[in-house]
Parts: sequence; C-alpha cells; structure tokens
Amino acid sequence: MRKISAYFGVIAAAALTLVSCAKEANDPNYKEEIIKEGIPFEIVANPATKTTIDGLQTQWAADDEINLLHAVAGSTTYVDDGKFTTESAGTSVTFTGTLASELASGTYDWYAVYPYNSYLHTVDNNPASPARFYIGKRSDQAQEQTGNSSTAHLCGTNYPLFGKAAGVAYDETPSVTLSPIASFIEIKVTNKTDDPLTVTSVSFTAPEGSEIVGQYEIHFDTTPLTITKYSTYVSDVANLTVTDGTPIAKDAYATFYIGVKPFSTTSGDDIKVAVNGYEKTIHTTKDFAFQAGKMKTVNFDYDAAPDPYSWVKTPIGSLVAGDVIVIVDEASSTALTSANGSSSAPTASSVSISSNKLSATPAEALQFVLEIPEANNYSFKAVNTTNYLYTTTSNNGVRVGTNANKVFVWEGGYLKNVATSRYVGVYNDQDWRCYTSTTGNIASTQTAFYKKMLITPAVEYNITIAPASHGTVSTSPASKAEEGALVTITATPDDGYILSSLTVVDASSANVAVSENQFSMPAKDVTVTATFALQPSINKLKDSIDDVPAAGVSGEVEIGVYSLTNAVDGDVVIDVDGTVVTDAIVDGGTVMYDVAENTGAARSGWIKLSVPGGNLIQIDVNQLGSATPTYTVTYTQAYSGTGHTVATTGTAPAGSACSWTTTYTNSNQLTSGKSMTYTITGFDGKTITGLTLHLRTNASKGTGSVSMMHGSTEFGSYSVPVLGSTYSDQEATVTATTIGTGETVTVVITAAANSVYCEYITLSYK
Repeated sequence: MRKISAYFGVIAAAALTLVSCAKEANDPNYKEEIIKEGIPFEIVANPATKTTIDGLQTQWAADDEINLLHAVAGSTTYVDDGKFTTESAGTSVTFTGTLASELASGTYDWYAVYPYNSYLHTVDNNPASPARFYIGKRSDQAQEQTGNSSTAHLCGTNYPLFGKAAGVAYDETPSVTLSPIASFIEIKVTNKTDDPLTVTSVSFTAPEGSEIVGQYEIHFDTTPLTITKYSTYVSDVANLTVTDGTPIAKDAYATFYIGVKPFSTTSGDDIKVAVNGYEKTIHTTKDFAFQAGKMKTVNFDYDAAPDPYSWVKTPIGSLVAGDVIVIVDEASSTALTSANGSSSAPTASSVSISSNKLSATPAEALQFVLEIPEANNYSFKAVNTTNYLYTTTSNNGVRVGTNANKVFVWEGGYLKNVATSRYVGVYNDQDWRCYTSTTGNIASTQTAFYKKMLITPAVEYNITIAPASHGTVSTSPASKAEEGALVTITATPDDGYILSSLTVVDASSANVAVSENQFSMPAKDVTVTATFALQPSINKLKDSIDDVPAAGVSGEVEIGVYSLTNAVDGDVVIDVDGTVVTDAIVDGGTVMYDVAENTGAARSGWIKLSVPGGNLIQIDVNQLGSATPTYTVTYTQAYSGTGHTVATTGTAPAGSACSWTTTYTNSNQLTSGKSMTYTITGFDGKTITGLTLHLRTNASKGTGSVSMMHGSTEFGSYSVPVLGSTYSDQEATVTATTIGTGETVTVVITAAANSVYCEYITLSYK
C-alpha cells in the first residue's frame, strides 16, 4: 500500500507544431504557408497569470493547481483525487496533494487537467453538474494580446491543458505530459499601405455552426477529446484585442494569435478574417482540421483604402442631430458596442486614442447616429439599424434594441437615462452598465464622444483672445485650429476676482457653443472673450438667533444678520437644517425664517448663506425646550384562554392602568357583533395629544366602528371600512383632550362583519 499523501510529477507540453495555413485560390493575399515543424512555445511562469506560453519551453508557476483523477489500468471506474498544487516553478515540477484512497497493488491510469475545476469529478465529466471550461474566451469577450507578435496570452485558465499516464505501477510516481486542448491560429498581417499600420483588433470567423470559442463540457475519456458546447457563451467568431501594438511599416509584417476550440472545415467553406474592422473572406479549396495543440497560419495583406474620415473628440454640446459618433470611456480606452444587442450588456471594446482622435477606423458596431428629440435630450441609434441605446432598471441593464427608454441627458460627465434615472458607465473595464449613482462601480468612467468627420485638406482658422482685465486667458491650440478640432480655454482670474462669463463668437458674430471650457472649432475665425468680476463675499453680522420659542415661529424677522460685498441679495444661496429651521428667505441683510415646534429639550439648528464663487456663513438658531414634553405609551392586549392581560410599553403616568375585555376568544380578532373594550385610568390632568388604534380588516367584508369616551362624553368615533384588497392597516385618531379628576378613557371597537382586528393602541399625552 502507498501512503495517502502522494506526489505527482507533471511535464507540460513541449511544443506546438505549425502546419500549413488556409489559402484562397483566387486571392493573391492568401498564400500557401511553408510547412514548419517543431517550432515550440514556452510556458512562462507568472504568479499573476499562472501558466503562460511564450518561447521554447514549458514553465509552471508556483501555486499552479490541477485536477488529478485515477482508475485501475484499463478500467472506467474513475476516482477523483481533487486538487493538486505545485510549490515550485519550472519545466518539470511536482504537484502534491492527497489521494482519495490508498492504492492497492497493481497498475493505474492517471489523468491531469489544468486549470483546476472544482466541478470535475470523473474523467467522462458526466455527473449531474458537469465541469465547464472556457476555450479562448466567452463569446461576449475578446482575447487580449499585448504588443505585436506575442504569444504570451495563449495561456492560463482560458486555454486548458490535459494529459494521461497509463499503466503506472502503484508504487511508482506518475509522470504526465500536459498538452493544450485548444487549437491556435496565427494571423500574419503584412502592411501594404503607404502609412504605418497599428493593429488594434483581429477577428476570425469560422463557418456557421463551428462554435470555436466559449464555454464547453470536455470529456477526457475519448481520443480525441469530446468537446460539447454549454448552453451559453459560444460563438463562431473569435475576437482579439491588441494593446500596445507598434506601427507596422509598409511591406513589413507582424503576427497575432488566437486560441480556439478544435474544429474542421470542408472544401468550399468560407472563413473570414478582419483586421481593424477591414474584413476579407477565404473561400477554402480543400478540407482543413484545426487540431488541438497545433497552429495554422493565415497570411493577411492589409491593403484597405485610406479611411476618408477621422474620428474627432467633440463636446456633446457641439454635436448636432445626424452626427455619427463613437461613445468612449477614456479612463479604460474602451468604446460602447451594439454587438450584444438586447441580450446582454455591451462589451467594453478597446480603442486607441491619439491627439483627441481615434487611431483606427472603429468597427460599425461601435458607431451610433445621434438624435436630439428635444433640447438637451439625446438618443443614440446603432448605425445602419433601427435599434437604439437604452437602459433597463437593473444594474447591468445597458442594451441596444427597441425600447422606449432610449432618451438620455448629459449630467455631470455621464449619460443619464431619463426614464430609469440611471447613469451609464464602464464596470471593471469589462462592459457598459447603468447605476443609480456615479460614486460606486462606474466612478472612474470618463465619457467622451468621437465624431465622424470627412478629412479635408488641413485649413486652420485663427483664434483671437480679446483683452481681459483682472485675469489671463489662453487656449490650446494657442492661435490656430482646424475645423472640428477641440479647443480648450484656460481662464485664470487674478487674486480677488472670479470668472464671470466666457463666450466664443465666430467671424460672422454667431455664438459658438462652449461646454466645460471647451468648444469645437468652426470653419471660421473666432474670438474668445472672458470677463472677470470682483470676488463676492457674504459677511456674518450675528453668530446666532437665540431664545426661539418652543412653540415654533412662522415668518419671524431677524434684522442685521449679514452684509454683502460685490454681490446682491439675488446672489445669496440659502440652506437650512430642515429639522429645527424649515425655511428661510433673505432681503437686504434681513432674514425671515420658520422654526418647527419643539416638544422636548432645548435644541439648535442653523441657517447657511453663501454666494457663488464666494464664501459661506452659518447662523445658529437656538430653540428653547418644551415646558410640557410629550410622552407616549403603547398598550398591547393578549388572551391566554384563561384571562385577559395588557402589556404596557413607553412612559405611562404613575398609578395609571389599562384593562381590556373582549366578547370574542381570540386576542386581537372580532367577528360580526363582537367587541373589545380598553379602559384607561390614572391620567388625571393630562392632555391627550393623540390616540391611535392599529387596526386591520378582512379584505372581503370586514367592517366595524370605534367609539372613544372621555368619562361619559364621546370625544371621538371612527368607521372602519371594507378595504377590498388584502388585509391592510387602518388608523383611528383622537384629538387632544384633558382628562378630569376621576374620569376614564374608554375605547370600544365593534365588528359589523367578519373580521376586524386590533393589534395595539398608542396614546400620546402631555
């Protein structure tokens, strides 16, 4: 017998072999790639990404985890040994863990799977809840390559590995070579244009039904492995986003790599490849098998005609209806896409930005046509569709489709949906979502709009800055700008002054829209004018308003509270605490205010006065305490079957009491003709400020009445109506009454029809 604690040696795949690429017989851009054998990849140890592939050798990282399973050699009775972990890094490492059971004499087959998956319990992966693995990336996400010609991304949890060691003696340490389950595609992009080409996106589209990326169930008991799709997140299209790519010179090339599920094509099938949105179709002339652990190379000559348009950052206030735009989060350099439609949140699609322009032509799925249904309202229609950007009331409810919630406003740097009051932004650089606040998950979003503009020969127009007093003004660009260029104005007031106004007028005396100190340059010369004014201030003449009566005041006038410098009363902004001071207005140093009634100890509130761009002062309002504070007491009845009791909570007068009787047996229920009575004594000389009964009635026909007596005089009554809905609350309220010596308060609740309930009563008094 071996000990339960076992060691397990693993060697990762040594090489990925290149094979011939697909070709297009009638297109010289697609050439038969020379067959290359034995070109391996290295798995580089990296604690952040676990196992990675780049170079000539396989490397494991410390803390990498695998699933380990075994069976008696040749049998299908699989045993799940769970998670095994390596503490070291290298090409051949030892994974350690605990076997599920001791091994009897004999030989065993061993199975290892990377990455570790807690749902994998059998080699045939066929329990009630089978383990699922991602190959490439889920369908609504893109694989990510950093830099040209790098394969470092073809690794980790989205590119699983598998290996088997058969017929290993029970007293020997198994050694397994793990090989990739994914197939790999190399896109060799040659720049055939005169301008340098920076690749930002690549996509590979397999024949319909191939489902080459997404979430799969993998059965490890067949050769080759059987891979079946899970119900969601699979696609025929594999997308790759490239970041930090370097420009490719004319006639030079760079390579880009995509991992996919193994699949096959048949002669005559169409395969599509797109680079930066420029797509070509390969019409295959023979069968191809994209096999696990092997690579096919596709030559792609990028010979797209120059885009006659540029995509220029434009303030939303300078956009007009009909403009075609891309909505970008500049914090994550990602754009909002219509590709996911109404099925899921739009993916945050990577874009490259340089000098306030998009560096490459955006894909059609990133383009929206602006509509302005009314002033300061905006709608965004996906280009060449009838679908609009809209939001639902859920946190990830950004969608593109047909929905009435398609109108937005621009508020605080965010698009805010009018119907749902939700702000749109990017969540974790992953996708576009909507929330009721901008301070949480989308706080870092910096929304900008890039407008499609026809490239014309560069014509620059003059920017003139009008002379200004008490401050300085500059623009960037400084003196000239092309039409559509974003111009930023910097207006800096001298000490003691503030910016009062900022205007831009073109050569025909027409106003140019200025938004957040920026404007879009028109096809005319412009003049920028800034006006500076003396810094306003408000001066406090009194620190407080004292001895305000507990009974409260309404429209009380306090003279000589404040004075103004370089401001008028119309500039004053007023704020009150809302609890003590409920309202206030000002007029020439005078404050008129309202204070709520105080029923307890002395308390303080405040009135705050400020002027825009200036300072703020606070006037404290001190209110006297109530001489006769108000108390509350609650009576809750109970019936035990042998007697009636009343529980008392709150503050009741010394010597007071409440008794309760009922003509029905249940503690809080009354049927037709039945009644309950509360008799309250010991409140001599007290003033009742409120008497509330917590009642419920039966939805179908419960009804009744309440009678409240002060001694022998009725001082309140209430009719309990039929509600017509599910059991619901009613209240019976009494006005203030003084109880005389020796008198009592009697409350009688009578049911006219089944059923009326009384949970408890609350009495307030002074």
